[in-house]
Order: sequence, then structure tokens, then C-alpha cells
Amino acid sequence: MRIKSELKVFGFLFAIFLIITLSNVIPKEEKFPDFLSDNSSVDLYSGEKVIFSFSIDDCSICLKSLEILNQLSINNSQKVEIVGIFAASESYVFEKIKKYYHLNFPLLWDRENIVKSTFGKNIMHKPILFLLKDGIILKKAFIGVKSDRKKVKEIFDYLKDRS
Repeated sequence: MRIKSELKVFGFLFAIFLIITLSNVIPKEEKFPDFLSDNSSVDLYSGEKVIFSFSIDDCSICLKSLEILNQLSINNSQKVEIVGIFAASESYVFEKIKKYYHLNFPLLWDRENIVKSTFGKNIMHKPILFLLKDGIILKKAFIGVKSDRKKVKEIFDYLKDRS
């Protein structure tokens, strides 16, 4: 009788050990942060989106991706919505960027730099490209980072295929 109760306790403890161990191994869904303080007409949490998060400090060559996204947005049949997110503390900088780039897709203002500080802590001055579905990040890539070139290409190809 004592052996059975010890086996039950051991089994219970082993099950808890497995749950804790596997919860650290199985990747959790990563949700895109909510940074919009105003009533934006863009819903980041439904449908498929390609998000391009950048700031004025990003390398100029990396920002060439804006031109590519702008061209793709012209041909895009809205299966995948393209959205730009610009990090700046001052509204006049945001307004100047909007005028300068003449984007064919919505550009949102991240005045607190929440997106880049959440995902780009160790990689400064590089734009971040995201592929989202219903607010869940399916793919994330830093433009201009050698190890992420393949992921950047996959996101652009995905966008081209959906156009």
C-alpha cells in the first residue's frame, strides 16, 4: 500500500516537472505590443499585416526598404496590409517623415518607441520587419542584419506572392 502511494506522489511530481520543463521549451505566441494611444483607424490585431518599424536613427541603406514596401503597396490587393511604424518623440519629426516619404500605406506614430525598444534592444539603428496574423507575430526580421537576410527575403516574397 505504501509503495502505491509513493508511486502516485512520484508520478505527480514527475508530471509537474514535465509541465514546467515543456512550458519553457515550447515557443509561446508572441503578440505585437499595443502602443497606439490615439484612436487609429488601423487595426493591427486582425488579418494579415506586414509591419515596418523604423526611426530616424536607422541606417539610410536599411531605409531603402521603405521604397520597396511603397512599391509593393501599390500592387497589393489588400490581402496583406502594409503598415509603417515610426518611432519619434516629437510630432513634428513624425509629420516631416510622412511628407518626405509619400507612403502609399498607413504610417503610425510610436511616440514612446515601444515597438523598437521591445524587440530591438540589442540591435540599434536597424528597422524591424514583422509578419503578423491577427496580432500574433509569425516572423520578425531586422533589416541590415546579416543573419536575418533570409527572413527579410521570406517576408518580402510572402508579400509579393499575396499581391
